[in-house]
Amino acid sequence: MDLFVNPKTWSDLLSEQTAQRQFDSRYDTKKYENGAMSIVFYSQNGMIEIHSSTYVKEGIAFGLDLGCFERVGSSDVTFKIPGTNEDYMIKLQDYHALEYRTYCDLAIFCTALGHNLLITGISNS
Repeated sequence: MDLFVNPKTWSDLLSEQTAQRQFDSRYDTKKYENGAMSIVFYSQNGMIEIHSSTYVKEGIAFGLDLGCFERVGSSDVTFKIPGTNEDYMIKLQDYHALEYRTYCDLAIFCTALGHNLLITGISNS
């Protein structure tokens, strides 16, 4: 499961993990490195990997089983005009520039809603 949290919640979690860190023999006095791309916890239900996301509101978190999501639709994201092989390109009238537009006809579909969760009531320090 992947858990997506607000950057402020991420900062609190990472600070807590850094405070509990014990230095090992790889500790270098010339350079101090701190931080992480993700935090991994092992629970009775398996591995939970925590990620920071600016798309998550403060005070909530989303636990998602990313394997049960898929894109469905008639067209993936493309620069082509539907039904042709031409690029969807427009010459701008007021500027010496070209504008590329994209086209897509798709939706996100979850095959197992019960595998995902919403956590509310998170208070940051």
